[in-house]
Amino acid sequence: MLGTYNQHDCNIPAGHSAGDTFSGRTCAAEVAQTNRAVRSWVAYTWLDNQQVTCITDVNNTCNATYGGNTMNMYRSGGGCRNTGEETASITHEWAHGLDDNDVNGNFSNPEEVYADLNSVLKLHNDCPDRGWWTGNMGCGTATCPTNPSSVGGICDGYGDCCTTCTGLRESDWAKHVSNTPHTPANFNCVRCSSGTGPCGKETHCENAPGAEAGWDLAARDLQASPFNLNRQTAFMFAYKLYVQGSGNVTTWHSCNCSTGASDGCATQAGYKQWVTADDDDGNITNGTPHMTAIYAAFNRHAIACATPTPVNSGCATGPTQAPILTGTPGNNSVSLSWTTVPNAATYNIFKGTGTWACDMEKVKLANQAGTTYIDTSPNGYSASYSVQAVGTNTNCLGPMSTCVTVTPVATSPLPGKVLNTLLLNKSGTTIVLNWAAVLGTCSPTGYGVYRGTLPWTAYNHASLSCAVTGITYSDSSAANSYYYLVVPLNATSEGSYGLASSGSQIPQGSSPCRTQNLSLCN
Repeated sequence: MLGTYNQHDCNIPAGHSAGDTFSGRTCAAEVAQTNRAVRSWVAYTWLDNQQVTCITDVNNTCNATYGGNTMNMYRSGGGCRNTGEETASITHEWAHGLDDNDVNGNFSNPEEVYADLNSVLKLHNDCPDRGWWTGNMGCGTATCPTNPSSVGGICDGYGDCCTTCTGLRESDWAKHVSNTPHTPANFNCVRCSSGTGPCGKETHCENAPGAEAGWDLAARDLQASPFNLNRQTAFMFAYKLYVQGSGNVTTWHSCNCSTGASDGCATQAGYKQWVTADDDDGNITNGTPHMTAIYAAFNRHAIACATPTPVNSGCATGPTQAPILTGTPGNNSVSLSWTTVPNAATYNIFKGTGTWACDMEKVKLANQAGTTYIDTSPNGYSASYSVQAVGTNTNCLGPMSTCVTVTPVATSPLPGKVLNTLLLNKSGTTIVLNWAAVLGTCSPTGYGVYRGTLPWTAYNHASLSCAVTGITYSDSSAANSYYYLVVPLNATSEGSYGLASSGSQIPQGSSPCRTQNLSLCN
């Protein structure tokens, strides 16, 4: 959200077009981001082909709705803030569309579980839409620590007051006054009004056991013995299970308020589907790699199943170490490299942007076998990265690396400095070179392009052109295996050819374009 305090609803920043409000931009950015996050783990046609319309500043208050691939985000008023300015509310409504267009193709029941889990697991926040309530809901108020003039109402928890959350709902049972895990028997059947949920109660209220089980898995059980996963790995793994394991869920759990019985034993219940998503051999009866953690999280809320017996089994030869990641800034790029992990077949590469990018909202950029990766990222904006080893079975994941934050920078002016980004593409028999322009007070008047043959035992590059004024060059005479160098020029000199793997300067080529000058540009 880019608006400051009291810049809400239909306010349009100076210089922006009509309709370009703070909530409009927030919704556009978050819809794209949550789509990318889900596409990290599944391939649904809806994710690639369906446009979702986000209508913000709707002339109504205290709600948001989804229907027919359209999201309606309400403006502030009536004791609530603008839901189009809350990323969690946007992520929640968008997930209703995902629920309706996943493998099952229908809304799960209660559908609020599916939507809430997308918010809490993606944003790593048990109270993801803080500030929703502006007035006292009967459970007290809380003051924003960074803005004392902003006060929010603590959520009522459907009769079990939240202790600190000023959002719509609190997904951590320990942050309710009862400090007791919510189950269908102790919560849904006694605190929820009538409706269409599994217990015959209102679906927003009935979401508590399912949403709390998902939060518990990430925040408690995967981080506890015997797994002891770090926070980033635990939440990434739980989000993977949510995305891959919820597509076939029809009803999250059974419920009978007359007897107080409930479980997750149905084939298309949440527990069974998440265990299936965790499995590495297609047979859950012999256990799955994290089965006891999944069972503990769901059983705490009386929506698990004791059959088959929870056993941790599988991925015995999978990776168990985290890579050591290094990130190097470039011109509109970040170069990543990491250490090799035993038993890794490939590596997942994750990227996050924004203030809390090392803690949430990471998107999987790629899965590859190598240990280096170059990401295109704009200069001046930080990006945060993590890498995770993957075994020969894609459900066998190692811990994520320590997060590394890098800010790309413009290439320093030359001579004296070397270009750091050169891309080669093949168009038929022609090799097309592209590079980043050199900026600054000593910008060159052109570039020299050099070519040498591979493999080399000694550098043998010679100039192809000494008069390239743009940032691209096509070599239509390529008929061998070559390496290329691009060197910035001014009227009298040329800059560095770069450094060899030993760290020494690459020597000048034959027929150089200019006299070389390696002094710093000033």
